[in-house]
Amino acid sequence: MRSTLVAVALCLLFAAPVAAEEAVPEAKPEPEVTRIPEISVTETRHPRSTESLTGRTDVRDLGESRDRGAWTLDEAIEDIPGVDIQGDSRYGQEVKVQMRGVTSGYSTQRVLVLLDGRPLTSEYLGAVDIAVYPLAAFERVEVARGPASAAYGTNALGGVINYIPRRGAETPVTEGYIEGGSFSTFNAGFSHGSKLGPVDIFLNVDTATTDGYMRNSRGDRMDWDRTAGFLNVGYETDRMDVRAYLHGHQGKGTDEDFDRDVERWSADLSFAYDFAPESEALFRLRAYHNDEDQELAWFEVPATRYDFVSDGVIVTQSFRVHSAHLLTGGGELRRQDARVREFAGDVDETEDTWSLFLQDEWSVTDGVGIVGQVMSTYSKPPFTANARRTAGETSSASTSCATSASMSSCTRTAAGVVPTHQPAMAPAPKDAIPASIPSKPYSTT
Repeated sequence: MRSTLVAVALCLLFAAPVAAEEAVPEAKPEPEVTRIPEISVTETRHPRSTESLTGRTDVRDLGESRDRGAWTLDEAIEDIPGVDIQGDSRYGQEVKVQMRGVTSGYSTQRVLVLLDGRPLTSEYLGAVDIAVYPLAAFERVEVARGPASAAYGTNALGGVINYIPRRGAETPVTEGYIEGGSFSTFNAGFSHGSKLGPVDIFLNVDTATTDGYMRNSRGDRMDWDRTAGFLNVGYETDRMDVRAYLHGHQGKGTDEDFDRDVERWSADLSFAYDFAPESEALFRLRAYHNDEDQELAWFEVPATRYDFVSDGVIVTQSFRVHSAHLLTGGGELRRQDARVREFAGDVDETEDTWSLFLQDEWSVTDGVGIVGQVMSTYSKPPFTANARRTAGETSSASTSCATSASMSSCTRTAAGVVPTHQPAMAPAPKDAIPASIPSKPYSTT
């Protein structure tokens, strides 16, 4: 009897762990997370995922930047590695953007700033005031770091910054914001976006004012008042996209040596059509107009007035000539008028610029590609007087290769550039210009 009880106890002892193991449910496999790659159109002028690009490109959601408290377009990119924003943080002041230490020493002359692929940089001043565009009107920004002169010309020596505007969505979105602070600082804006069938629309209106936290040497507050608006209207189908942009900005205030009044207007009309989706035969046509009128009422010398008008057309065509080769070619024609009245001399000039470019994206193997680019630019006649330049032709070529799987890249760039497009101020008598007044045209936002 005792031996039977011992046997039963041993059986229960060894059977209990087995039963316990069988009672443990099997762990469920974790669901797979599908990562949607970011798409960029800046580096190659053709839609590509950032993982397949040969250069270093950052794509940033500007909605997240607004949530973090950014007010202007420059604040949204100031923490991107390799991007340096310089300015005194006062309302209405132009900021300088440089990338990877490449700078000309005056304004944003070595970083090309684009609005959905078309240049915003002024050829006369070599500058762009990105703070005049309301942050709430833009969806994302693409920052391509490193030389891009073979794709966009000599202004892109340090890199390219491309701002993409917001579009209306099928779910209507209406936003409003009001912000305020010390020194009578106030900022308010309104945005609305919607889509009905193939037609989408997005509108943003923004205003800001401040008495300024500084005073100039005369004791006046360095204040600023501005109003800006941006409209994006489009018609989009599976193969076609027609879009129009309209932007306006007006600002006025007091600085150290002058009162300033500036107005800027721009209009864009673009057409894109995919003739053969299987061969990526994408055609794009873009026409744009810029108009800037700025007056600086100096306290000690006669007022200065700047009036810049530019019109341009950009044409690009992509086509896959082989399963491993995607060609993209095109050109740009730009006419710029400069009407300047200042104490150092007057300018009344017109300049025409032609550009042609060709690019080959060669897919060597899966994850390995080579991009070859060549571009030629010619300007005639050059701006003279306050912007003396010598007519000449600029050309550049580059070859880049990368292994996207390991995210490693190499770049080889060769450029032959005739010294052109460098503003040189006409000297003025020393007794005609106070020492406190800058000797270059002063641009403000």
